[in-house]
Amino acid sequence: MSRKYISIKIEGDFIDSFIYSGILFLVSANSQISIYNWEGLLSNISDKRPLYNFLKDCRNGLNLVGDEYQEIYIQKEQLTEHKLGETLPLKAWSTDINVYSNCLYIADENGVDRVNLDFDSKRLAQDTRFQLWGKYAYKISPNDNFRIAIAAG
Repeated sequence: MSRKYISIKIEGDFIDSFIYSGILFLVSANSQISIYNWEGLLSNISDKRPLYNFLKDCRNGLNLVGDEYQEIYIQKEQLTEHKLGETLPLKAWSTDINVYSNCLYIADENGVDRVNLDFDSKRLAQDTRFQLWGKYAYKISPNDNFRIAIAAG
């Protein structure tokens, strides 16, 4: 059986992660969201050009041969160096987090909050945080024109 995969290990205690428009979002176990320059974090593998280009933009494609396995390790020092803006504290343990159209949506036991993401500066505009829904929310599905579907109960 052939296995072709990439493993990315990030030093720290994180419960969730996702990448949006060149920004790595990490949700820490102490209920905070921090954002990082994804391309900067990949700079230590820039000598592996095909892998670097694929991780920068997965539309580039990548052909791993046979049982080829790629492992990338991101250290705390790299996270500190490539951090973008302030850490966003969460009000409660999140049930769902989503980024759509330069807006970060957070669902938790208190409801759903939205925070704007300034695409040019690649920072969360924390002063734009406001609550969209004030009751327990399980899942969220943002869509265009600031529409959002909320699974609540």
